[in-house]
Amino acid sequence: MKKIVAAIIILFCFFFSGNHILAPDNNSQKERLSPRDKFEYSADLQSVINDFAAQGKLENASIGISIYDLSSASFIAEYNPVVSLVPASVMKIITTAAALELLGKDTVFNTEIYYSGSINPQSKVLTGDLIIRGGGDPCLGSQAFKNYYYQPDFLEKWAEAVKNAGIEHITGNIIADASVFDDENVPSNWNWVDIPAYYGTPAFGLSVYDNQFVLNFSPKRKGRYKVHPDSMNPVIPDLYVENRIRADTKEEKYLDFVGVYYSNQRIIKGNLSKISGTLELKGSIPDPPYLIGYQLRTKLQEKGISITGDVVTSRMYLAENKPLPAEKKLICTTNSPTLAEIVRRTNMFSINLYAEHLLNHIGYFKSGLGSTKAGVKSILSYYESKGYDTKGVNICDGSGLSRNNTLTARFIVKVLAGMSGNKPVQEAFYQSLPVSGSSGTLRSFCNGTVAEGKIHAKSGTMSRVKCYAGYMEVKSGKTIAFAVMVNNFSTGSDTVNALLAQLMVNIYNNY
Repeated sequence: MKKIVAAIIILFCFFFSGNHILAPDNNSQKERLSPRDKFEYSADLQSVINDFAAQGKLENASIGISIYDLSSASFIAEYNPVVSLVPASVMKIITTAAALELLGKDTVFNTEIYYSGSINPQSKVLTGDLIIRGGGDPCLGSQAFKNYYYQPDFLEKWAEAVKNAGIEHITGNIIADASVFDDENVPSNWNWVDIPAYYGTPAFGLSVYDNQFVLNFSPKRKGRYKVHPDSMNPVIPDLYVENRIRADTKEEKYLDFVGVYYSNQRIIKGNLSKISGTLELKGSIPDPPYLIGYQLRTKLQEKGISITGDVVTSRMYLAENKPLPAEKKLICTTNSPTLAEIVRRTNMFSINLYAEHLLNHIGYFKSGLGSTKAGVKSILSYYESKGYDTKGVNICDGSGLSRNNTLTARFIVKVLAGMSGNKPVQEAFYQSLPVSGSSGTLRSFCNGTVAEGKIHAKSGTMSRVKCYAGYMEVKSGKTIAFAVMVNNFSTGSDTVNALLAQLMVNIYNNY
């Protein structure tokens, strides 16, 4: 009898000890703890997290939280830390951290102009092709990096370099070579309505202008028609649109492009209660490599350089089983900003396109294949080599646009904590993250609270998904790494965001 009583007392102590309360999924957690992980739970902090998760407004939600003290190198509070949840754009943390560590913060990506064949110095005829060799620069021609591409204008620079090489006529083609990346590079589980949107363009080995164009159109003009060049910027050659906009006062207003990449056919659909005037719609460039080849040909012609051939892309060559020119000579090179600068813009403004490029570059660096699949395989292999538990982690893209992505809060925190191994890389990564109440996508988060300016983090938002992950300097002066993930809530997104802001304030005050 005494043994039975003793056993009951032991079980009672176990079930009501901090370890059980702090780990709702205790059985799965025991299987996933690494010998290198330390757990020094804070009762006050855990109470804050438990109270947050117990709110009635979140009763339908799936929640995962993990908090890590960088000074003691230990987990200090968790809630469902190994549950798989959709991260949305918090995925960019995983991609950009790996890119900085693997590729180096000072890496640049080159776009090069070559020619094949030979130049006759007397007639100034190039008997051969002019080649734009893309190096996977995600921001070629972006207005966000004017100092790199418009002093002078990069197209002007290329045309001048061709002229200075002694070329006044080209017998062959303008070849836009984007073969550094796979041509079929849309992640397979992206939503089809995202792809023609400005934020849903895939990574190309030769991208330009953030792969975006702006179309001005009259919703009153119905049917299918060829868009006038004056109505778009940049001009997409032979772009056709079909207007399917409705006017229904009972439905919510919206406006979307419909179409696929490599196609110059676009449908404009939506609902506008009042159809009048001219509207502006931003979309993804259907074929960025072809566009840049088209623009270079136009610029060369303006300078009196004639071309007999056509604008073709490496994809077109591949479709016809034609090899690209093997022998070629360099004319000029355009460098991208450093990787640290690209990562900063990626995280600060949540640029999907840049994150997808970086995923491809990781794949190319590790395996020689610039593709989404190679990037995913390489990034998982890299984090596993660091000893991180990737159970529950499913990566489908680099940006978080896919709803099939899943991460665990503990995995995210391990990635954040692991960045401290290389100080220059750590600093570049830290400075890339938006600051609460101050910059980027966190400009209004925790604004006017004690947590304003104390959080460097990435947000992630999509329908029924709200996540934050990054670093916070708390009241005690310590710095924590954290991941807070909320999925499948039934209340409004703004309400959840307000609850998360209050959670961050409470974490700040209680540790």
